[in-house]
Amino acid sequence: MTWSKRILGMLAVLVGMVTVGVAHGQEEPGFSDLIDDEALSHIAVYSDGRLKSFGSHAKTIMDNVSGPRSIGDQSAVFTYLDMLIRAEAYEDVDCIYVKNKVVRNAIADAVEQSDPSASDLATRMEGFRSSGLISPLLLRQPGVAAVLSNLERDLIRTAKSVDAIRSAEFVMSPDFLLNRFRVIPPDWSASEEADMSGVMPPWHGIIE
Repeated sequence: MTWSKRILGMLAVLVGMVTVGVAHGQEEPGFSDLIDDEALSHIAVYSDGRLKSFGSHAKTIMDNVSGPRSIGDQSAVFTYLDMLIRAEAYEDVDCIYVKNKVVRNAIADAVEQSDPSASDLATRMEGFRSSGLISPLLLRQPGVAAVLSNLERDLIRTAKSVDAIRSAEFVMSPDFLLNRFRVIPPDWSASEEADMSGVMPPWHGIIE
């Protein structure tokens, strides 16, 4: 089974668990309207050898991408699921956090030099120098890639920051997010409720 089919199957179950059907005649909701962050955050997942809530798991994963920043006003739970199924939507979204200000400035300079006449790039880089958030698309610009390659060679001052950028790009990939999305299902065989009613019992959850 392809990862895209696995994603759709998993999300169909999860969204069905935490949403209410749309009444006849109402407009169909978008994905953001279907997600109940609070309900999903308590679903149990298996991560790093232990059981934890999906909310805690999503925050840990997203911390490796956007650091202390949030992406827009989105929760970590929503961003995790949205990146999982709509990775292409984040290609040019400023979502990767660069902590080291030396690296930030070097990247910003390279982006600005790629098109000195583009005022929108200058404005965007001003925001990047302040927030530390930049998009995967800008990081893949030839000039930026060359700068990162040079910074990677400075093991003392900047290599660690470049490694963090590479890690963020990997962590936000659908393959990685799906691989770490290990939801704990109910014990169907041991459920008296299932034996009596034939209705699948609720999935395990954790209240933190």
